[in-house]
Amino acid sequence: PVSTLSVFQTKKVDLQLFYLVFGESVVNDAVGLVLFDTCSKIVSAKYENDSFDFAFTVANFSFILVASFLLGAFFAVMFSIMFR
Repeated sequence: PVSTLSVFQTKKVDLQLFYLVFGESVVNDAVGLVLFDTCSKIVSAKYENDSFDFAFTVANFSFILVASFLLGAFFAVMFSIMFR
């Protein structure tokens, strides 16, 4: 997305399209990180002879999802107030 955003800036594309592409890339990266963390815990449990707990995995995934959303919303509000 870096090259796409660079072309968008050069060509003076509509800001809404720029922000949509930027937001999609940020969300896509965040989902990838959460899924990697969840999958790595599943794999490490397998190799450490621990039992796989599906409920714990879903709870962990949900916690990371909600916490990251709330943290992002908090900082978005704070920066929008600061840079008014």
